[in-house]
Amino acid sequence: MRNREHGFARKNSVAFGRRAEGGGRPAHCSEPGGSRPLPGRVRPGSGADLPQSRRGRQAELEAGGPSLETLLKLRHGHWLEYGVEEALGAAGRKYISQLRVSLRHGKVPVKAHLDLVLPDEDGRSLTVLELKSTAKLPGQVYPNHEAQLYGQLGPLSRLWNRPDFSIGDYSASHTFPELAERHLGIKLPKSAASVSIRGFVLAVSPQAARAFGPHEPNAAVLTAMLRTGAVIWRHLAAIRSGQTTLEDVPHCSGVQSTCTYCAYNRDCPKFQGDSHPELEQELATLVDLKAARSDLEAEIKEREAQLKALAALMGRPGQWINGRTHRFRISSQAGKVTLDHNLLKSGLEQGDGMDEKKLSAMLASAQKVGRPFERLQISPINGFSA
Repeated sequence: MRNREHGFARKNSVAFGRRAEGGGRPAHCSEPGGSRPLPGRVRPGSGADLPQSRRGRQAELEAGGPSLETLLKLRHGHWLEYGVEEALGAAGRKYISQLRVSLRHGKVPVKAHLDLVLPDEDGRSLTVLELKSTAKLPGQVYPNHEAQLYGQLGPLSRLWNRPDFSIGDYSASHTFPELAERHLGIKLPKSAASVSIRGFVLAVSPQAARAFGPHEPNAAVLTAMLRTGAVIWRHLAAIRSGQTTLEDVPHCSGVQSTCTYCAYNRDCPKFQGDSHPELEQELATLVDLKAARSDLEAEIKEREAQLKALAALMGRPGQWINGRTHRFRISSQAGKVTLDHNLLKSGLEQGDGMDEKKLSAMLASAQKVGRPFERLQISPINGFSA
C-alpha cells in the first residue's frame, strides 16, 4: 500500500475540506501588520472525498502521482490564498490559517481542515472562510463546496472546548479558545453556544471575489456526512484487507463537474460504454475548437474592458468615439428584470380569489432587478471620407 498524500490522509482519516492534491501550504496565524509562521505544513488532499469517494479510494490504492501540469493548476488556488491572507492582514483582520480539527465517529478517524478562521475582537462572533479558486465566478455556490463548509462548521462548534484543535499537522492540540488567545490574543467564551458562528464559501477568480453564505453549523448535515464517511471508510478497509475490490464498490451514476478533471476516470464504471477509436480525431477537433472559442471569448472580454476604461478616461460617456473605419460608445443599461420562481410559486399558492390589483402586486414582488451595466456598441463607418 503506497503512502501518498491524496484523498484519505497518510495517517488514515476521512477528510472534510482538505486542499487539492499536490499543493500543501504553510499554516500560520496573522495579526494586523504581519504574520507569525508556525511549524508544519498542511497535507494535500481532496475536499470532495465524500461525493467523489471512488476517486479517493483509487488514489489510495494506486502508485504514482499527479503530473506537473496538474500540480501547476492546483497550485493556482494556493497562490490566490496567499493573496486573500495578505488582503485580510492589510485590512487589519486577525485570522488563523489552516486550522485542523480531529475527531472520531465510532471507529472512523475524521479530520476537518478550515482554510481561514476569523474571530472578532470582542469574541462574540466568528467567521469561517472556505476558499475556492475559479476561472470565473459562479452564479451560485456549488453543492459540494457547501457540503465541505458544513463539514467544517459542525466539528468546530461541537468540539469547541475540547483539545482537538491544531494549526497545521505538527503543532500541539488545544481547545479552540486556547488557540485563539494564544495566537491572536482574542478571548473567546468556553461554550460555542455563546458565539455566533458563520461560514462563507469565498470564490476567488483572477478578476474578482464573491462570498456565498452565511451558513451556520447544522447538526443534521454533519451527522449525514459522518455517516457517509463511515461507509466510505468501511469500503476502503474491505479493499485493503482483500475482502472486496474497487470494482465492487458502489458508485454514483450522475456525472459531476469535477469528473472532467478527475485523474482516475479512465476505468470509472459510470462511463462504461461502446468503444469507437475511429471517432477520436473528430472528438479531439471539437474539443480544440471549444477551447479556442473559450480563449477567444476571454480575449473579447479583456479588449471590451480596455475600451470601456479608455472611454471613461476620455470623459465622453454615452457619446460616439470615432476611429477610421469603426466607431464605438459606452451606454448605461438598466439591470435585467427576472422572476424569482420561489416567490412566484409561493404567491400563487396563497393567491386564491386574487383580483387583478393583488395579482399585479404579487408579480411585482416576485421580480428581481439586476445591477445596471455598461454596454459597448461598435458600428462601422460607411461612405467616403472627406
